[in-house]
Amino acid sequence: MDFCGGGFLLPKKKYAAFVEMAAAFILLCIIWGHSMMPPAVSSAESDWVAGLMDAWLPLERLTFWVRKAAHFTEFAAWGVVAFLNLRRFSAYRLQTFFNTLFAGLFVAVVDEFIQLFSGRGSLVSDVVLDFCGCLFGVLVCVACLKLWTAHKNNKREVGSDE
Repeated sequence: MDFCGGGFLLPKKKYAAFVEMAAAFILLCIIWGHSMMPPAVSSAESDWVAGLMDAWLPLERLTFWVRKAAHFTEFAAWGVVAFLNLRRFSAYRLQTFFNTLFAGLFVAVVDEFIQLFSGRGSLVSDVVLDFCGCLFGVLVCVACLKLWTAHKNNKREVGSDE
């Protein structure tokens, strides 16, 4: 089953590979950097975002939902970036899919482990939410790559008919 276009790293794609690896590193620093924040700083950051959103979305426990949305969004982005990176190094597309999910799970577990040392609690539900965010990001990436491949193939077929 072909989950994505791509394959092994080609010399002409080194720049794209560098950008994707740099994006993965930066995103990992952001994810784990947020985990290292003391509880007061993390709460202040979440309260600030919730204050911005309160006018448009007056929900109870808005800070809670902001935190959960941040977990999901960070890991959705991680899923996209990790998938784009890992697909370059495997000829087996299904293996890339599962390797990316495993990497997302690993990053999520480390993320919660870091929070133990920053004075914040560690929650299994956050690991599950992070994993779901990663899965969502990977599925969006797979869908976009499938659409892009179909679009390119359709353009070739139309071009060959003329």
